[in-house]
Amino acid sequence: MLELKNISKTYLKSKCDVLALKNISLALKPKDFVVVQGSSGCGKTTLLLIAGGLLKPDSGKVLMDNRDFYTLSSEKRAQIRALRIGFVFQQFFLIPYLNVLDNILSASLGVKTKQTKERAMELIKHFDLENRINHFPSELSTGERQRVALARAVFNKPKLILADEPTGNLDAKNAAIVVSYLKEFAKKGSAVLLVTHSTKIAKSFKNRIRL
Repeated sequence: MLELKNISKTYLKSKCDVLALKNISLALKPKDFVVVQGSSGCGKTTLLLIAGGLLKPDSGKVLMDNRDFYTLSSEKRAQIRALRIGFVFQQFFLIPYLNVLDNILSASLGVKTKQTKERAMELIKHFDLENRINHFPSELSTGERQRVALARAVFNKPKLILADEPTGNLDAKNAAIVVSYLKEFAKKGSAVLLVTHSTKIAKSFKNRIRL
């Protein structure tokens, strides 16, 4: 499904260059849940951006279903991201002027049909957001916002979920809920790559990488 081979990335700065990643390799297949753990600034987010086709590495290859991701056009990569990859971020990135339902439906790329509405309602029920369906992001708790972001990320039933510090802004209870949902997605056949600074979360998984 996803394979990173000898990935390196350096950010060019005016005063000095910053090495973010050096010869990093990993592979994910369906139902895998891999955790990358490290402190702030160690390259975790850079790794996810490269894996998701958003940032080209200086060297190495990103293989998506055995295709070199970065030999594809930017339009083709965007299409793959929309249909096969779900992104979950610490900052949520919800659209402030859309309610819960429409934020989730935004993953349908503007196509609103009976089927997309049913899919959104299915996720709203699954994530226990039925009482918040018409609420806007500013009216939601932090945990609720992350659940909306998760629902949007899995709307298209992606084969790969990339989660960047998805519990970073959450209390212990809501963090556990989010991790539980992500584990559920993996059990259903998706591959999950999660990056975190939390040693506690990382230690709860067998497949973990330290940066």
